[in-house]
Amino acid sequence: MIDFHTHILPGLDDGAKTMEISMEMLSMEQLQGIEYVVCTPHFSAAKDLSEYFFKHRDDAIRSVIQTASEKGLEIPHLIPAAEVRLTRGLYKCEYLKSMTIGDTNYILIELPYDEWTNKWVPEELYAIKAQTNLKIVLAHAERYISNKKEFEIMEHNFRHTSVVQINAESFLLREGRKWIKKFIKKGCAIVVGSDCHSSDHRKPCMNEGLMMIEKKLGKECKEAFIENAKVILDL
Repeated sequence: MIDFHTHILPGLDDGAKTMEISMEMLSMEQLQGIEYVVCTPHFSAAKDLSEYFFKHRDDAIRSVIQTASEKGLEIPHLIPAAEVRLTRGLYKCEYLKSMTIGDTNYILIELPYDEWTNKWVPEELYAIKAQTNLKIVLAHAERYISNKKEFEIMEHNFRHTSVVQINAESFLLREGRKWIKKFIKKGCAIVVGSDCHSSDHRKPCMNEGLMMIEKKLGKECKEAFIENAKVILDL
């Protein structure tokens, strides 16, 4: 199985603060049967330097692998990526293609919470798709929606999105499942990620989420979500 959205690398963002916490989180993933973890530290073109980001992310991945080896711990395979915050003109950034999920042409995009309903958002998503040929994975799309009007606005973003990433914990909540079911009816390709940030608060919960998917939406639905992730990563 694949955890498609994590903040599991130590010291990069608001996720794992230390190597010890990172090891705890990865051990939890391993126990849940997760074989691949997509590492998606936050990146914002408005405040982060791309050279700094790539160096620290890749150094962190190497350090995690080395630490796990020294401790004799089995951990999932780590796939470098980023959770890229959507900003105006992002499609022009020369480094954007280096932000993809591993060696794929998929990129995880986070909408700006304070502006996601604005007209420029779907326009920017379209520009990324048209100008870079990257395929957009929309991060935790369900978290933005609280009413029917917001869902209708989100539909404009789906037109330029290849895949919708849903947080595993959202399947545990009745309100979350309500919007997810609407995504499914709209024909959205869905992948699941824990969006984990620590080993206690916002911890990895992929197994719980997948079990609830099977219980509420059916085994075929769960298997489809898992298969979508495999296809993207070419596994």
